[in-house]
Amino acid sequence: MSLIALKSEYIICANKVYYNLLEAQEIYRLEANVLNYAKCFLANNEYLKSFETQGYNVIVYDNGKGYDLYVDGYCISLVTHEKQILSFSTKNSY
Repeated sequence: MSLIALKSEYIICANKVYYNLLEAQEIYRLEANVLNYAKCFLANNEYLKSFETQGYNVIVYDNGKGYDLYVDGYCISLVTHEKQILSFSTKNSY
């Protein structure tokens, strides 16, 4: 391969990494907003119900061990105990 082709391939790969990081940052921001609201809501109430935060509609389902929060194509699963979030995981809900 020529030097120009190698540099071009490097730039294309670097752009992919950059856009993946931007996407991860947006997911993290969404996750942080939803978890912050859920944490405050649980501290003041006995159970979590559907809510809206930062322009996102969050649909909440009780899963027995905690809650599943569906927002913007993602499912944030919370494991709770007595108004506390013990752990969570985020995955695509599509």
